[in-house]
Amino acid sequence: MDLITISLDRLRNFEIPQEVLRYAFSPTRYDPSKNGLIRDYSTGVSTDTVIRRQIIDGRVLVDMNLCSGVEVFLPLDTVRSERVDNWTYIYRIPKELTQGRSITEVYGLSYGQGHTLGNVGVVSEDRSMVLEAAGAIMQSNSAWTQIQSAYCSLVADNVVQVTNMNRVPGISYLRCLVTHDPNLANMSPLYLDKFHELVVMACKAWIFNKTIIPLDEGAIRGGASLGRIREVIDTFADANQMYKEFFIEKWRKAGVMANKDQHRRLLRYTVGSRR
Repeated sequence: MDLITISLDRLRNFEIPQEVLRYAFSPTRYDPSKNGLIRDYSTGVSTDTVIRRQIIDGRVLVDMNLCSGVEVFLPLDTVRSERVDNWTYIYRIPKELTQGRSITEVYGLSYGQGHTLGNVGVVSEDRSMVLEAAGAIMQSNSAWTQIQSAYCSLVADNVVQVTNMNRVPGISYLRCLVTHDPNLANMSPLYLDKFHELVVMACKAWIFNKTIIPLDEGAIRGGASLGRIREVIDTFADANQMYKEFFIEKWRKAGVMANKDQHRRLLRYTVGSRR
């Protein structure tokens, strides 16, 4: 299911009158007879296309990518590292590894097969909680081996700086957060309602901000007063503040839960886990 298509359909048919959308998102042109700008309804650009470009791509997706995304492990065996000093290296991640997306946050760099350390391939039918607890105590006193570095930072678009490295591993994996798919293909339909609320409020805020002054100056369409359209747009005055509150209180939580790997890791940190 395409979340963006469904949201645009609901916005156009159930949320905002189509006449208001048509008036707000239609381009303007200069009319010498009226000595001013008028709405040009003869263009072939659809309202959905303009809303997708101005509202969804221009604001909603930008805000979503700033605080959420998709957590991935990127193999760096094909990425050449640039040495800055004895302890600092630079990795320039090609967009082919991130499926054309940008990295927004870097969590750490795992050395070798460090991200899969554990009893891999060992299956035991005789399990004992006492023996497992004793094994954990003994393992806690064993020699510690550095398998990853958390001293990673994003210094440019898909350019990562790693410090406190005592060696350059032959096999390494970068755990990072990348932006959402442009069509939100990575998002579950379960989050349609929250995404749609963001689109509706952002659209209302844009309409109010772009049209309230021209309407106040007595803009007319075809010689008819825009009084009724003005009444509808006046109700959008608080849309921008509502968008900010909804984004902070609701979407920041939903964005983490939508990323299954990040949500699972958060639960392990919260309730505790051996893995």
